[in-house]
Amino acid sequence: MKHLIALALIVGALFFGAPQTGAFTLDLFETIENTATGAPCDLCPAHELPALVQGGYVVLFESAAGSLTDPTTWSDVVIFGNEILAGILQGGAGMVGQVQLLSKGCETGQASDISCFPTPAQILAVPFATIVEADPPTVYFASPNTYNIWSVPPRGNVPEPATLTLLGVGLAGLSFMAWRRRR
Repeated sequence: MKHLIALALIVGALFFGAPQTGAFTLDLFETIENTATGAPCDLCPAHELPALVQGGYVVLFESAAGSLTDPTTWSDVVIFGNEILAGILQGGAGMVGQVQLLSKGCETGQASDISCFPTPAQILAVPFATIVEADPPTVYFASPNTYNIWSVPPRGNVPEPATLTLLGVGLAGLSFMAWRRRR
């Protein structure tokens, strides 16, 4: 009986101590030279996030020579916010629940159109990050003009709680069979 209790405690520790499967991945597709299989856009709709995140902007530069004060060097802008004005999400300083991608083109068909981009002053007013497309950490340049946005960076496979439960049930059954044989 002591073995069964010990086994149940181990399984419980594995189940509740395992990393939780709460991370989300969101794919955003832009139009210019798009190769994605999703619905591409230059002024993407605001997408609801499954959890609240810190508001603000992520500016993606086309090259390391990009400058925050020169929007013509920007490739895209990812906005995390809650308020939409004229179809464009506004980056907030608090916890927010929506994300939107703005790409050069701004739905005019002109690859150099940056009219939908926020101003550098708007970006500096709230939390922001700048990333060169060739080396992004959390906003990942997956293929030409396709971005994967993670709530946490991927760190390999996370075991699902159901897997641990099945493992625990199987080990408990084997333990019970061994205990019966010894009786």
